[in-house]
Amino acid sequence: MTLSATLGKLAPKEISVYFDNVGGGHLEAALDHMNVHGVVISCGMISTFKATEPVPAPRNLFKIIGERVRMEGMLVFDSLDQRDAFLKDMSGWIKSGAIAWEEAITDGLENAPDAFIGLLKGDNIGKSLVHIG
Repeated sequence: MTLSATLGKLAPKEISVYFDNVGGGHLEAALDHMNVHGVVISCGMISTFKATEPVPAPRNLFKIIGERVRMEGMLVFDSLDQRDAFLKDMSGWIKSGAIAWEEAITDGLENAPDAFIGLLKGDNIGKSLVHIG
């Protein structure tokens, strides 16, 4: 089953907002399922980090026009004025259990290179950490 088909099963009502850190096939799959006037926020393109040549764009960029999707790049530095409010809100959400996440933990500093390579290949789920000691 393709990534787009899997996403279609998981998000059958389509996507209104997609926060993209991966690009490539993940962005392509999201575009296949965007709502009219959906929004794509691009904050990274890890799928292209190791590319030695220009990579082809997602094959379905035309969907941006048909669905009137807004796509915009973003850097954390764009919102530094909101840092204090974010830290206050996020701390409360974490303490209350409203925010949950997954971590991929690798044991041992000697395994850090493999953990980093796995991160770039997409082997991890969630935050990638190396436990030392």
